Amino acid sequence: MTVFSLSTSKFDQLKELLKNPFCYMVATALRGPDNENYPLKRLFTYKIREFLGLLEENSSYSVGTIAEAILKGIETHFLAHISEALGVLASIITKKEEFYFLDMLSFFLYNIEVCLTEIEKGYRIKERLEELDELFECLNKLLEDYSYFLSDY
Repeated sequence: MTVFSLSTSKFDQLKELLKNPFCYMVATALRGPDNENYPLKRLFTYKIREFLGLLEENSSYSVGTIAEAILKGIETHFLAHISEALGVLASIITKKEEFYFLDMLSFFLYNIEVCLTEIEKGYRIKERLEELDELFECLNKLLEDYSYFLSDY
C-alpha cells in the first residue's frame, strides 16, 4: 500500500526547489532532530511551521518542554539547521519579538549542550562549568524577560 507518492514532474519540481540553498535550509529545519528529542522538535520545528503558516493553530513554549529537551540531550547538528533556517526567515517573519526569543533560545541550548559534552569528555571542566553557570543564568533571564511566551511560567 502506497501512503504517499510523487509524480515524476512533482518530484522534479521538489528537487529543483531544494537546489535553492535557502529553501534547503528551511526544509532541513522542518524535519526535526535525528535523536527523537520530541520536546526539542516541539520548541523549534513547530514554531517555524507556524511562522510559515503551515500550522492551523499556534504552538506554545513551556519551561517544562525546554527542561525536557535539555535532559534528553540537545542535538547541536539540528540546532545548527534551526539557526540557518531562522537566518533565512528573519526578513519575512512578522513576529519579530518571538523570533528573537526563539533565536536566543536556540543559541543558549546549543552552547549548553557544547559545554555538557565537553564536561562529559573531561575537557576544561572548570572553565566549562563556569561557562555553563553563565549560560543558565542568561537562559533564566531570557525566560523571565519573555515569560509571556511561556505557557507555564
